[in-house]
Amino acid sequence: MITYTLKTKPELTFEFEVNHFSITDDGQPQNNGSYTYNKLKKIELQKEQNEYGFSSIIWILEQIISAGLLGKLYKTKSYLILNLGDKNIKIWLKGVSIKKVKHMVSFMHKKNPHIAVRV
Repeated sequence: MITYTLKTKPELTFEFEVNHFSITDDGQPQNNGSYTYNKLKKIELQKEQNEYGFSSIIWILEQIISAGLLGKLYKTKSYLILNLGDKNIKIWLKGVSIKKVKHMVSFMHKKNPHIAVRV
């Protein structure tokens, strides 16, 4: 068994066995479970990004209404989506090393080379 502990509080752990993997996600318990590699169709990693367009619109609106929240930059948060064909699992990655997630995704792809990966 190989274990990737991505976060300890709340716990976010992936455990990899020969034919399946298990997720423990204390932040989102609905993601907990055991899944087979052959059901996994696609892995998508969305890294945190600055939303400059949205931030600019908010800045203009704040100038008009003088809300006093100037300079706030809005961001898209990081997450991982595991597509299992009939189900998508979205795992939020706040406080998680993206480098470690990429390594884990690479490991999962080696277990099933037919998985589509987008990082």
